[in-house]
Amino acid sequence: MIICSCNALTRAQILEAAASEPPHAPRSPAQTYRCLGCAPDCGRCLVTVRRILGEARAGACAVSCPACPGHAAAETEDSDAVPAFAIAAE
Repeated sequence: MIICSCNALTRAQILEAAASEPPHAPRSPAQTYRCLGCAPDCGRCLVTVRRILGEARAGACAVSCPACPGHAAAETEDSDAVPAFAIAAE
């Protein structure tokens, strides 16, 4: 099924791009378009592309993977915090 008529992108192409290895898998519609060698034109399909990417990630993220930016951010969120005393010392 064609999702983007401006670029003739199909759902299968978007899912194939989303199935790339974690460091290279697109996380946004813009990254998906770059991955597929094109750019959005009218933008009417962006919501659908975002939904397809979300569905693909939901299936792929059933198991936590350390290379996934979403999981990595959640795990390191507390460790990257600057202690209050370090701010006060500056």
